[in-house]
Amino acid sequence: MCWMMTKKAGTQPDFNYMDKAQKHNADGYGVAWYENGFVNTYKTFNYNQFKGVISALKEHTLVIHLRYATKGNKDYSNIHPFDVPSGVMFHNGTMYGIGNSVKSDSQVLAETISKCDYKYIEDIEPLIEPYVDDKINRLVFFEDNGRVTIMNEDLGITEDGNWYSNDYHLKDEGWCRGGKCKTLTSHTVDHSEVPPKTMQMLREHKVFVYGTLKRGYNNHKHYLKDAILLGKAVTKDNWTMVGEDMPYPYVLEQNDELGSNVVGEVYAVSSKELKSLDSLEGYPTHYTKKQIIVTYADDATFSEVVTMYVKANFKGEYIDTVPIITEWEA
Repeated sequence: MCWMMTKKAGTQPDFNYMDKAQKHNADGYGVAWYENGFVNTYKTFNYNQFKGVISALKEHTLVIHLRYATKGNKDYSNIHPFDVPSGVMFHNGTMYGIGNSVKSDSQVLAETISKCDYKYIEDIEPLIEPYVDDKINRLVFFEDNGRVTIMNEDLGITEDGNWYSNDYHLKDEGWCRGGKCKTLTSHTVDHSEVPPKTMQMLREHKVFVYGTLKRGYNNHKHYLKDAILLGKAVTKDNWTMVGEDMPYPYVLEQNDELGSNVVGEVYAVSSKELKSLDSLEGYPTHYTKKQIIVTYADDATFSEVVTMYVKANFKGEYIDTVPIITEWEA
């Protein structure tokens, strides 16, 4: 999928973030900003030139888009943003039932919106909602009054006042899902074609972490500093997790009635790293390991089986005495 960000005025974007996202989104680059009472846009296939334009727009609020083509030709007409009556539109995701080999689904939606008579995008949100579900598609509108409107904003992440449509900019090189591994040129390569030494670098075990092993916490830098981040994810099934106002959380059991979908991160780890994690978690006496299904924050249509550490023993009545949480933060 594509990568978008909204940049607040007076700041430069983190170009390291952009560079990392661009390695997987290299099918065209677009930006919009508001100046002299108009929404202005710039589109190109030249990434270095694109960064130069972004640098010159420091004082403006920006919406930035890096395209990964899933529908439509890889040509200028399919680079975001697209004109709509109230300004311009950006899209990240896949809308089923529209678009073809020539026109992207994003372009077709923009053309549909352009047939409507309206002033601002909230006037026609009921029209747009059938095209945009609440699991994968994000839309950003930069309107001719200078306002930025994000649909499905909660599917992205916010950092330092900037919003990102997904976490491509946080992933480590070599991230891999479903037997297909992204390369620096946005193509895929089957595992059967990867030399054994490269396979070792990709790491063969996938672990879901939800506590102090997440980015930004102390155990991460000791145990997962060389692991490959596959992305932020959520468990498909409901689990009871406790840890509110505690230095670390526990996932206790699968429980459809009392539990919830647990939010965490998935890492690809080597056998050596997995052994270190087992030691940290006191496996198998303190924690046991469960094979669970997760979906990813940047692609809710894809799910896979990963390993999660679960408390080995606890008193059943303990669940009734503490709050059940979805995401742990300290």
